Amino acid sequence: MRDKIVDYFSKISPLSIDEAEAIKSSSVIKEYKKGAELLRVGQTSDDTYFVLKGLVRQYHLSDGEEMTTAFFVEGDWVISLNAENPQPSIY
Repeated sequence: MRDKIVDYFSKISPLSIDEAEAIKSSSVIKEYKKGAELLRVGQTSDDTYFVLKGLVRQYHLSDGEEMTTAFFVEGDWVISLNAENPQPSIY
């Protein structure tokens, strides 16, 4: 699984063996069950996710109804772009 992350970065720029090994050794792989929440409304996070397998759905609540705003598929990054100034999530 870590090879998928190395492959991703290798497409951007060639990696030395040491760089590839550094990526592999520093990557933390977690498995989540279907329906698990990575982040809840109001929480802040500085975590970054790379989808190795499966799908991540982003949604927000509108009048109690879930409104899907994005899907992240294998090979996509799921990140918060406000890491400098964390804001409570609306998703």
